[in-house]
Amino acid sequence: MRRDRASRRGLRRRGGSDPRVIARLEATVPADEQAVVAGHSLGGMSIAAWAERHDVSPRVRGAALLFTGLGGLVGGQLVVHVPRFAQALADPVARYAFLGARGSLPRVSTPVSYAAIRYVAFGPRATPAQVAFYERMLVACPADVRSKVGLAMQEMELHHVLPRLTVPTLVMDGENDRLTPPTHARRIAEELPDLFELVVLPETGHMGPLERPADVCDALRRLLADAGRDIVAAASGSPGAEHAP
Repeated sequence: MRRDRASRRGLRRRGGSDPRVIARLEATVPADEQAVVAGHSLGGMSIAAWAERHDVSPRVRGAALLFTGLGGLVGGQLVVHVPRFAQALADPVARYAFLGARGSLPRVSTPVSYAAIRYVAFGPRATPAQVAFYERMLVACPADVRSKVGLAMQEMELHHVLPRLTVPTLVMDGENDRLTPPTHARRIAEELPDLFELVVLPETGHMGPLERPADVCDALRRLLADAGRDIVAAASGSPGAEHAP
């Protein structure tokens, strides 16, 4: 019983990795090499869940947690603003409507679905093409998969993992992110042992990589450049290599 409760705190038991997938990943990053890993939303949560079970530094040189949160996702959402006295009712409704709903989404975009997706997932500068692209992604996702992921997210608590993420880590969020608001990014940044940079993009929602690809890529390039400098310094035996293993 105790072990089951512990597993529910992370993202375990929500799928499982085919050994062939693990083999492909290991082949992509050979044992004597390191990678910079980046994850958006659920991808950032997956990086933290991986760090909970593995020693990070032998395989990873840097990390990026983008537009994500590691716990309290329902209570921290800004999808619908309600008075404090209504939170006891609003939180269960939000859990069902935004995280655990099993119903299929409409196959054809409607003005209502478009407006809802734009409000929840995007900032004010998003283009119609960006919103339509994300809407197609949501429609293509099977309802049971979306539901299981949502239920895992509402149970998730991974902040205790952050001390294990000992590599330089970029944290990024959008000022208008209603799914994982900047409060999540700031908490992650405060708890990381090796924060590389905290970036909060103005007028940007949860889908920042779609809305502001140039800004996201620029931040990732800075992280990659930093990782490259550390590798060169470590290889040369420089005593000043801040992040050398």
